[in-house]
Amino acid sequence: MKTTSHFTFLWRSVNAHGLHSPFVYQVANKCFYGNTNRLKYYNNSQSGLPKEAVKILEKIITGLKSVKLYVPDDPKGTATALIREIAEAHAQRIWFFSPMAPVPGTIDLAYFSAETATSVRELLNQIQAVSGEESLCVIGDIRKTSVTEAAWQNIVKQPEATVTIDLYHIGLVFFRPGQAKQHFLIRPFRSFWADALLGVKNFWGLLG
Repeated sequence: MKTTSHFTFLWRSVNAHGLHSPFVYQVANKCFYGNTNRLKYYNNSQSGLPKEAVKILEKIITGLKSVKLYVPDDPKGTATALIREIAEAHAQRIWFFSPMAPVPGTIDLAYFSAETATSVRELLNQIQAVSGEESLCVIGDIRKTSVTEAAWQNIVKQPEATVTIDLYHIGLVFFRPGQAKQHFLIRPFRSFWADALLGVKNFWGLLG
């Protein structure tokens, strides 16, 4: 399986104006379009994530004001360290719950990498057990290799992954019982030229 090119992703993706789900529009607006927080995390992350992915993660954490964090599969501690450093750069308080102990209530945000050696289904079940309707699961490295992209596509197909959002470098999953299953490709950064070009493409499609 060949990984999807960034150009192909952009061609198929939408911005806020192309979102017809009020819930997803609210999430995108908080994180990518209405989030006025300037990016402040400039350290050379040891997480292995591309710079664009780190910027997206920073937008998510600061946009959603996530406090209760859950990282069930991070043997080297790199993802946990990255999230903590991003929060500290914005003077944002966070709390990590241990996957080895019961979690009181529900979490705000969970994170794991698509490159994990642990069963994806096992991780999703573990995260869903401590999630509410507003809880977000972030999956990193979804386009690092053809294997990680296949893992991401497998996640999208899981019935419990009710709402899935593809941001190219990062995937998002919400567990929302009772909501119709939906999948979105969203551009997480503003670009006048990309929006103009793809807007013309969408308009031409309507004419056809």
